[in-house]
Amino acid sequence: MSRAATRSARADLRADLDRYPPRPWFREQSCWALAVYRFGRFIDAEPGWRGWIGHRVYWFAFRVVEMATGISISTDVEVGPGLRIHHFGGIFVASGVRIGAGCTLRQGVTIGNRVDGGPVPVLGDQ
Repeated sequence: MSRAATRSARADLRADLDRYPPRPWFREQSCWALAVYRFGRFIDAEPGWRGWIGHRVYWFAFRVVEMATGISISTDVEVGPGLRIHHFGGIFVASGVRIGAGCTLRQGVTIGNRVDGGPVPVLGDQ
């Protein structure tokens, strides 16, 4: 993976965490889901054995965080920087959805298409 892509992944996570209160890791479990999502997007572009190992680490972390927080964001979702999730629990974002920069999600949100292969929502500026 290129250095620019690595910087972009880190910058996006930093923008996400900037919308949270200081030291959110123990008070805001939704940041766990965002960190796993950003890691998954980063590792998807990693070639070779690093990608292979990273993908397995990602799936394990994804399942643990999904069970612990009730947040499921696939790496097929395009999320702009600065996503904030308030009140974790019951948040499911289907593949293909695009969420723009600076969006906020609240609990009990399902975003996706009604019919397989149908149009998916675009939220925010994308």
